[in-house]
Amino acid sequence: MARGVKAKTAEPVRRARKPAPPAKAAKVAAAKKPAAAAKPSVTSARALSKDALRAQVEKLDRANTALRTKNREANQRCQAVRGHGWPS
Repeated sequence: MARGVKAKTAEPVRRARKPAPPAKAAKVAAAKKPAAAAKPSVTSARALSKDALRAQVEKLDRANTALRTKNREANQRCQAVRGHGWPS
């Protein structure tokens, strides 16, 4: 016996999002403004010389090394507090 082919049903109608209450909308708008204003001024890579780019890379490498060291020390302190070297 051949199976009957079911007709596709229409997808349910999706409701639009409700607008945010006025107080919440004002907070969201206020929160977004400082982030846009705090955007760092980035010079295009073409305008920077190779020496300037090398200096930036070295600076970032030093920052990365410092953060790795801090993370390693924090992990060692946590392990010392737990009393063993294995995660619990």
